[in-house]
Amino acid sequence: MRDADRKKANEAERTPSTGRAGAVDPNAKALLARNGKLGNESVQQMLSQSAQVRDALLAFATGRLGTIRELQLQELEHTSLRDLEQWWRQSSDSHKDDWAHPEPVRWREAAGLYDDAIRALCDGHVERGAQLLDKAVAEEEKQREATKKPMDLGMTKGPSVPDERGSVRSGQACGVCDVPAEARRLSSEIDRVTTHLREPPNRRRPRDPWWTVDEEAEEENKGGAEGDRGRAR
Repeated sequence: MRDADRKKANEAERTPSTGRAGAVDPNAKALLARNGKLGNESVQQMLSQSAQVRDALLAFATGRLGTIRELQLQELEHTSLRDLEQWWRQSSDSHKDDWAHPEPVRWREAAGLYDDAIRALCDGHVERGAQLLDKAVAEEEKQREATKKPMDLGMTKGPSVPDERGSVRSGQACGVCDVPAEARRLSSEIDRVTTHLREPPNRRRPRDPWWTVDEEAEEENKGGAEGDRGRAR
């Protein structure tokens, strides 16, 4: 009986255990079972390499959350009563297309995608996390392109996916880890912002269609010609 118990204990010691709370990492266990012919050392090396890729992508995603938070705070600054009159006046001018009112909530979608990517990576799903990271980058770029004055995007750099993204393989996985505290904080702060601003008090007057400009010119020319004939009589 004691020999049987000792055998079980020895087998338990040989089982790899990483991740949260010392539990057996399901990804490592699955890889060890699937790649038994490679040997434990080779599989552990694969897991280690995948973990390095995961950590690089995690650092990138967390950094992008920090940048998005800076942009959101900048937009929030322009929602003060001091700034309202300026951007109302500028954005109400139909000939100033480079002006638009601040939209602090615009960054929540990109932040949510970065958060999803981070959680997938921390769960060990490297390929899935990388795919979500691509979507987050695309959404952030979309919002940056749509951003107009009074925002100043010169204070931040746009997203540039790290080289490690190109090395992600199909079905790649690694050990689990905890979500970085900084990423949790930033994601929560961005998501809590719900500030919506009302449109300017006077509606924007759209530009006249090009054909109405020609019609007005013809009417003016016609009126001028009739006046000349009247004076000639």
